[in-house]
Amino acid sequence: MSQETARNLVSPRDLLEKALSSERGIRVWFGSQAEAVSMRNRMATVKTEDRKKSTKIYPIDSPLYNASVYDSLAVIIKPGILSIGDEVKKLFSVSPQEALSGVWLYVLPQGASDGGFIVEEL
Repeated sequence: MSQETARNLVSPRDLLEKALSSERGIRVWFGSQAEAVSMRNRMATVKTEDRKKSTKIYPIDSPLYNASVYDSLAVIIKPGILSIGDEVKKLFSVSPQEALSGVWLYVLPQGASDGGFIVEEL
């Protein structure tokens, strides 16, 4: 199984569930911006599907109408470098001299989205 095939088996709903149950959120490393954007879009699709289902289940005056349990999660993409340890070397078949630059996809619960980020006013 190739790295790309293994990456495609990751379920966006599983990642959202993991982030929802985590106190500080999760982050997932991707080798390219395109892969991270693709996962972010797949997560947005899950939220949209949940909202559509909720319109059929709840009355229009309910706070759960047109809502997803994942709406409180922020999904952020930031460039980064993956540290190369033994597990990473085996997973990606790289030598210690190779740099693994890519992007991190952060999935953060409400209230955690501003922690760990540098914010500057312009």
